[in-house]
Amino acid sequence: MGKLLVIGNGFDIALGLRSRYSDYINVISGTTRNAFWPFRDVPTGRYSECSLYRHFYDYFQANKDNAGHIRWIDIEGELLKYVRSKIGLTIDEDLAREDESSFNMLKMMLQKYISVMPNIEPESPDKNIIRLLKAIKLNGKFDKAYSFNYTNLQNELIRFGEFETNNLPNVVNIHRTPSNENYFNIVLGINEDPSIPKCYRFLFKSSQTESTDILQDMAKANEVIFYGISFGEIDFIYFKTFFKHIANQSILDPKKHITIFTFGKRSVESIQDSLYAMGVLIQDLKENSYFSIVDMERIWLPGYDETTFINIITRLESE
Repeated sequence: MGKLLVIGNGFDIALGLRSRYSDYINVISGTTRNAFWPFRDVPTGRYSECSLYRHFYDYFQANKDNAGHIRWIDIEGELLKYVRSKIGLTIDEDLAREDESSFNMLKMMLQKYISVMPNIEPESPDKNIIRLLKAIKLNGKFDKAYSFNYTNLQNELIRFGEFETNNLPNVVNIHRTPSNENYFNIVLGINEDPSIPKCYRFLFKSSQTESTDILQDMAKANEVIFYGISFGEIDFIYFKTFFKHIANQSILDPKKHITIFTFGKRSVESIQDSLYAMGVLIQDLKENSYFSIVDMERIWLPGYDETTFINIITRLESE
């Protein structure tokens, strides 16, 4: 296999799309603020002080500004935080059923937002991601892509990368895309954890996803480009085996190009920390592959040496 592209939400953000969880919460429809957010009103009922609804309501109230907007939220991280708070407790089954209903409403409203998001005017895309996409197109050997986003990657490649419709990579949407037939088609949730109370296993992504060949495809590819993947606790399970394999492979094995594009010093450090949490040393990755983490924010800074980025673009264009 040739080359593989793996993207996360940082890819859509770099294209200027309003795909952040905060965009979903902050959107205004007509005169309604936070139109798609199902946890706007004060919770009521028997479980008003201890429910999933209460958890998200309290987060929103604690983090919104005077305009009713929040700057940032990790919805899956908050789901994990909430359900971990239930470990070791005796759970009322009625509460679990109410929480499942709240979760389904969250999932449905997020899918509705994703469905209308392409109609929202995007911000200007980062010029450097456009350079990268055009280099990938010119290279012509990226025949498969895995997307962890809910958006249509092939449409984005045509719109922003000037790909031809008859020369697009095969795209696998790990977390699926909105469906008119299924209001809960997208994948949202947490990783499997046996310590989570059984009545909350409806949150497990494994119950919502199908098997894919992502690990095998990464292992067989001679180049893997990651763009906008956080490698955080929720998603690193998809990559742990791959990076451990690269770090521990024989020095006689062919070296592949592995590039992680991210944005900002904090994100670079978070990815490094995630690799360490996997038991993977960056030095081992560099010895056994052509490995690099490229901070796309720094490329904009005065005096920054673009050599690494330019070398990647030049290599892709010339191969």
